Amino acid sequence: PIMDGAAVVGTIMLTEDVTRIWTHAVMPLTLGIVLGLVVFLVLRYLPIRALLQREQQLQETTLQLHQSQKMEAIGQLTGGIAHDFNNLLCVVIGNLELIQESLDRKSASYKFAKSAIGAAQRGACGCCSKWGVAGPRHRRHLCVPPAPPAACRVQRAHALG
Repeated sequence: PIMDGAAVVGTIMLTEDVTRIWTHAVMPLTLGIVLGLVVFLVLRYLPIRALLQREQQLQETTLQLHQSQKMEAIGQLTGGIAHDFNNLLCVVIGNLELIQESLDRKSASYKFAKSAIGAAQRGACGCCSKWGVAGPRHRRHLCVPPAPPAACRVQRAHALG
C-alpha cells in the first residue's frame, strides 16, 4: 500500500518473479564485480610476488658468493701457512744434513739425524696433503723432495762459509 498520512492512496503489486530478477540482474552484476576485483588483485600483486622471488634468489646467490669468497680466503691462508711451514722444514732438514755430514756414519747420532731428516720430509709431504686446501696447483710446491731444494743448498753453502 501507498500511504499519504493515515490514508491509503494506492497499492503496488509485484508481479515479476523475484528469482528471475535475481538471476538476470543482481547475480551477473555481483559476479562481474567479484571477477573484476580478482583480476585487479592478481594484476596488482603478481608482479610484487615475482619481485619478491627474484629478491630471494638474489639474496641466496649473494650468500653463496660470500661463502665461496670465505672458502677461497681460507684456502689461501692455509696454503700460505703450509708454504711457511714447509720453508721452516727446509731449514730444519738443511741443518740436520749439515749435522749428519759431520758425524760418523756408524754412530747413533748419525742414525738419529737420518731419522729426523726422514720425519721432517714426511712432515713436509703430510703438510701438503693436510693443509693443501689451496688447490692442486700449489701442492706440488709444498713437499720437500728427498734431495734438499735449491734454497736449502744455498743456506748450507752460506753456513759453511
